[in-house]
Amino acid sequence: MKIIKRIALTLATAFALLVALTGCSGSTGKDSIRIALVGMQESSVLVEKYETGMLMAAEEYNGAFGPIEIVVDNTAESDEQARAVLGRMTDDSSITAVVCLYSYDLTAESIWDMENAQKAFFAPQGYYTELAVNSGETFFPFSLSAPHLGYSMGRYAVEHGLKKVGCFHSGTQPEIDQATFFDSAAIYDGTRIVSSLSEPCTTRDISATYATWQALDVDAVFVPYYNYYYSGADIVRDIQKELPGLPILGSFSIDSDWTREIALELDGVVIPAKYPIQKTSESEQWKSLFEQKYNDTPENEHVQGYDIVNIIAQCHTGDATELSSSIRSKATTLTGVAGNTIRFLLSDNAIYPPEYGEELENDQMQPAYEYLTIREGKLLPLPGED
Repeated sequence: MKIIKRIALTLATAFALLVALTGCSGSTGKDSIRIALVGMQESSVLVEKYETGMLMAAEEYNGAFGPIEIVVDNTAESDEQARAVLGRMTDDSSITAVVCLYSYDLTAESIWDMENAQKAFFAPQGYYTELAVNSGETFFPFSLSAPHLGYSMGRYAVEHGLKKVGCFHSGTQPEIDQATFFDSAAIYDGTRIVSSLSEPCTTRDISATYATWQALDVDAVFVPYYNYYYSGADIVRDIQKELPGLPILGSFSIDSDWTREIALELDGVVIPAKYPIQKTSESEQWKSLFEQKYNDTPENEHVQGYDIVNIIAQCHTGDATELSSSIRSKATTLTGVAGNTIRFLLSDNAIYPPEYGEELENDQMQPAYEYLTIREGKLLPLPGED
């Protein structure tokens, strides 16, 4: 199997001040930085977004360990092939860190292999919550957890007066977590899930559920849909056809050409950001630079890939086996385009949201949720927030 390799050449840019090294690199060694990005062949849209952001950061890097190389492998067409890719990346001592876009199951299988190899392992698209709680030092669940995603959508429903909500999911644990924490965030304010359908289900079950939602006069439908073989976008499209005009709150990725094609029909669906971006002068400057460079509007995955590379660059000591401990030792000071999101995801509060009404201590990081909407096949900030 041929691994696609793209070498990012050193290129100083006007944005160098934002990503200047913060002193985290304590070694004078010349061990270069090679970051693997792995994803399924069918997830080419998702892989491309991360790759673009990662290459942008690599091109701007002018530190001691450059040039940074981004090793991209999206050749896997099956779980077996993906396992082989992960095995090679684990065993390859020249790989500094691995950014994994595979399924939750494949990610979970590799956590302890990466730990044993002392290799930093990033999961920017999601993970099983229970594994992230006790996952060793090298695993970085670098996106909002399922409980936080559900909690954020519950708060969104409350803030927008959506009292009665239907729910459709495929029965995986991350989806159940999202539905549970949706209710946890909203129920005391009079918003709750009043009717839910989980797969496996028949066409008759689906039709009956739609009829129930109509009879209950639900204000919206929440679709937290993680299924490796199907698309949440397809489910949402079906709901919109059967119940036109009903607001949809989703939670899924636009990861393939097929999903993006469906998403072109789904303008207005609201989805929580897995990687929230704080709106600051720095993030606006970065957005402008991205638009100039690529003649395109950046999505959150571009920023996420960019920030991951810069975290690695800020903390690399010349020894890849020290990278994870270096990141954790600097967790409260790391910076990036997303602002406080980086420090929050590296904190103890990143997995579970606070209980309803509970205030976190002043020294604890608060999550900054962001809501996206599907617009022209992309996940972009809600109008008025971009």
